[in-house]
Amino acid sequence: MESIRAKDVQILTNRLKEVESVHAKDVQHLTNRLKEVESMRAKDVEIFTKRLAEAESMRAEDVKILTTRRKEVESMRAKDVEIFTKRLAEVESTCAKDVRILTNRITEMENLCVNDSQTLPNRREEMLNLREMENPTNHVDELQYMRTGNVQSLAIPTDVDFMTNHMQEEKPFLSKDIKDLAKTLTTSAQKNRSKNMQPVQKDAQDMKYPYQTPDKRSSPLMSSRVASVTDWVAFHAILHAPMSDPSWGHIIPFSEIKTNIGNNEYHPTTGVFTCKKAGIYVFSWSIRVNQADHGLETELALNGATVGYNTAGGGDGNTWGYGSATVTLYLQVGDEVWVKAGGRIDGITISPISMFTAFLVHAD
Repeated sequence: MESIRAKDVQILTNRLKEVESVHAKDVQHLTNRLKEVESMRAKDVEIFTKRLAEAESMRAEDVKILTTRRKEVESMRAKDVEIFTKRLAEVESTCAKDVRILTNRITEMENLCVNDSQTLPNRREEMLNLREMENPTNHVDELQYMRTGNVQSLAIPTDVDFMTNHMQEEKPFLSKDIKDLAKTLTTSAQKNRSKNMQPVQKDAQDMKYPYQTPDKRSSPLMSSRVASVTDWVAFHAILHAPMSDPSWGHIIPFSEIKTNIGNNEYHPTTGVFTCKKAGIYVFSWSIRVNQADHGLETELALNGATVGYNTAGGGDGNTWGYGSATVTLYLQVGDEVWVKAGGRIDGITISPISMFTAFLVHAD
């Protein structure tokens, strides 16, 4: 029994040692695993800490950018308000001037009507005298004489159209031969008005034509049709200072005027051309930039609607980038034309050499 008991004790002792060895290994394995978990946790904490710092830094930069952009927008808004205020004042001033001009013009037309009403009786009496002095036989001779081309230029008055209309209104007092003669004289005068007047004065004396001096029959209605320098309209202006990053739709004010002929239709402060004489106009504008890989699109606007495009590409820092365009428009009185900014790449700057030009080709 003691021998069996000793064997059992020996077996239990060995088993206990094996359990203790396994337990020691388990403790060692769990300890190593705990160290690995703690190391991974420390790395994760470090990574998340760095990521949080980066996110806070990006947020701070975004706040700074948005704050700067807000200030720029407020500044641009203040400038736009100032420009529109000035523009409104100029429009009101222009409207007041137009009212005065129209009032004066109406007064002039009324005076012309009064003068014409006083002149018509004298014209009628002169035409009746002409009817008495001339006869159909002489009319035929005169018409044949004009057809042969011997008369180079008729010394007739500049208001033949006026007298023709008057004769049509005075049918009870005029014969058919007199009206035909007046129409023939009108056609001949339009063809030969620029030729020498001296031969025709002699021929008129030979025909005993009663109206030999054009100066005595010049009509204010006819003289007003002759073009003068006051009908000319033209301007040429350049950009006075560089303009950086113009916003979409912003009017480019070419404020340095080189040429401005007419009634000050172009306003250098606002950059807007206001038509005061209807007709056909030619507009041309040129934009210059000097940033690498930058570009700017500009548009020509008629009463707010885009009628022309122009793209100026940037240079390489040593070469200027140009863009120019030309547009022909028919304008009515009161129409407005300007150059505005379109699409762009941030960081663009318009050079002061950029220019805006327009001139009247044909007036109504």
